[in-house]
Amino acid sequence: MIVSTPTIADVLMATDWATKAAGIGSIVIAVAAMLALGSLVDARKMRHGQLFADLSRRWDDERTLESQKAFRAWGPGGTIKLIDELWGDPSKIPNPKDLDQWYELEIYPNLIETIGVFLSEEIISEDMILKLWGPPIMDAWKEWREPVLHLRQVTHSCEDWRYFEAIGLRMAVLVADARTRVQSTHLP
Repeated sequence: MIVSTPTIADVLMATDWATKAAGIGSIVIAVAAMLALGSLVDARKMRHGQLFADLSRRWDDERTLESQKAFRAWGPGGTIKLIDELWGDPSKIPNPKDLDQWYELEIYPNLIETIGVFLSEEIISEDMILKLWGPPIMDAWKEWREPVLHLRQVTHSCEDWRYFEAIGLRMAVLVADARTRVQSTHLP
């Protein structure tokens, strides 16, 4: 015996009230399920919107901008020297001023690291990251690459800013691909 789901016409044409009630109940449950699913999708979009608003605020925050300026002033070589001062000699107590400088410098890469973690956990898509911050993230990794590799060597930790590295390298590929597509559409 094959049992099929009744259609709306079947429900309306049913002669007994039990069949009509079961059919109407099924329709109500289906409509409620569709509305609930729509609400979940809307809630997810709202959470994503809030996340991107927060990240955008942090991206443009005064402390983040100051961190970028500080790195420009220190440069990769100066940053490597600061790393050596802080962690090069484990028996040496770090100078508080050097630590303050480091805390200022690390704000921008920490933000990119956070975005990289969100990407790895599939909380945000690489397409959204590319659209919002792709080239700056790519450039940041190029500039910070040597200091980060040196930091890992000096501290004997391969975990330092690995998501920063991963997202920087991925954005470089995506930016190059996007530039190739744009150039190919403008060729005669």
